[in-house]
Amino acid sequence: ADATGNRYWFCAFCVNQHASICGTFPHPPPTCSAEFARCDASRHDSVTSEPLPCCTCGAPKYLNEAPDLCELNKFDDMMEILSYSIPGFRHLVAVDRSFNTFTRLWCVAELVQAHLSSIPQSVCLLSDAVLDVDNADLSIYIKLANLRVAECS
Repeated sequence: ADATGNRYWFCAFCVNQHASICGTFPHPPPTCSAEFARCDASRHDSVTSEPLPCCTCGAPKYLNEAPDLCELNKFDDMMEILSYSIPGFRHLVAVDRSFNTFTRLWCVAELVQAHLSSIPQSVCLLSDAVLDVDNADLSIYIKLANLRVAECS
């Protein structure tokens, strides 16, 4: 099969989403609210606009009410432990062509935690041409200049 158009996300911390958030979507806000469009968009594939399926794995879900079993609450600690225990540990951020990396809450959380843990960070771009000062298309610049954590997905 041709995989050249596929995109993969590799999380070195390997949070098992089947043990936490894979089985449902959060309840949407009222349809008349400003938040509804953003919530509804997060329930659809950003490329095809098809509704995303919910996972039917049936695995038990552990969130903050079961802190020892929850994997989501250990992210910051793991980054800090790795930064102290592995000489030369670095954070490499591979940024997609549309810079959507910076609109994903988990990605922003990684960036912040790496900074707070004094982990050296490197950013890898497909091309930095969209950031050139002479670029006629300012859409990426405007997108990055107007980022808001409250609007992350």
